[in-house]
Amino acid sequence: MTEQPCDSSDDQGQAFWRAAEAAREVHDRYQFFVWLRLHLNRFLPHDLALCLFREDAPGAPAGARVELFYSVPLGSALLDELAKGRSRWWRELDECWMRAGREAAIVPLADAGPLQESSALHAAGFRALLVHGFDGQAGMRPETVFVFALADADAGEERRRRAAAHMNLCLPVLHCTAVRALAPARDGRGKPDPRDLLREPRGKDGTTVCLTQRQIEIIAAVRDAKRNAEIGRMLGISAATVKNHLHTIMRKLHATNRAQAVAEAMARRLIS
Repeated sequence: MTEQPCDSSDDQGQAFWRAAEAAREVHDRYQFFVWLRLHLNRFLPHDLALCLFREDAPGAPAGARVELFYSVPLGSALLDELAKGRSRWWRELDECWMRAGREAAIVPLADAGPLQESSALHAAGFRALLVHGFDGQAGMRPETVFVFALADADAGEERRRRAAAHMNLCLPVLHCTAVRALAPARDGRGKPDPRDLLREPRGKDGTTVCLTQRQIEIIAAVRDAKRNAEIGRMLGISAATVKNHLHTIMRKLHATNRAQAVAEAMARRLIS
């Protein structure tokens, strides 16, 4: 897992938790756009974001739907091309992402070949694409691909590195929020069936991710920005015991720090 730049003790960690908390109130396309601009833009600076949903179902024709969010003028012809979720351009982004080991991938537009979508984005002032998502290997549905276009000011090597690290951190919350706000109705009542947001949470070894009640209490306290000593006093245990529990929680969730553990726990609905 790529090292993450956010830590629960600094301003970025607090900002991430606020973004994750705000995501719970996002239920439609407009709210999703506002959430991207007000909360995610700090971590993933962008003027153009694309969300691709692949919703293949047994016995149904393959479907790929693209939602676009932009805050700069873009030509209608370019928007039409970007919205074609089965295009060669989207397939090449998939390949770049898989070559990056299904981690956040940076795709420089200058090196993206002669495809008209890339050329048009480069002409519009964008210099790189940040690509990440969940496919069938992650046990999620619908499959999602997220693309954030980085402009001149955001496309330097250090900024790209930080954006990729932030994308790895934000992906679980981004996926769940996008599916809830943007996916079409599946239960006949105008909202996605909650069962479609996540399958049974499983670890990378295929086993079910399960936290004990005490571990849930601890990660919920971490979500609320409590430090180990505070959590220990709340639960009547030592700070060292809290620390040991956190190591176990992060191992189960394949998280590298506290902020990512909170994101994973929220994305897997282990805490709200």
